Amino acid sequence: MFEVGFSEIIVIVVVALIVIGPEKLPKLARTYGLLYGRVQRYVSGIKQDMEREVALDQMKKATAEAQQKLLAFQSQMITLEGEAEVVSELPLEEAKARAQTPETVK
Repeated sequence: MFEVGFSEIIVIVVVALIVIGPEKLPKLARTYGLLYGRVQRYVSGIKQDMEREVALDQMKKATAEAQQKLLAFQSQMITLEGEAEVVSELPLEEAKARAQTPETVK
């Protein structure tokens, strides 16, 4: 966003030393450092939560896709099973029909 060079930091420290005073400046710097650390941890936690949510959404989508593929495969298997039963029953029905009809003499 914006860069703060070494010379700008020196100017800020000198102005703070003059305005705040040499007795309060170390305590203020310590307090600022603690607050800055808390803010960084808070932002890092939010970032991790968002990444977890995105990963969870991706897993849910992948699970839904896999489930749809599984259902499609299952319906294909049921269809093939039905076709196999029809094909396997044809010779049995023909054999039964032939067994019931009187034999013709050749």
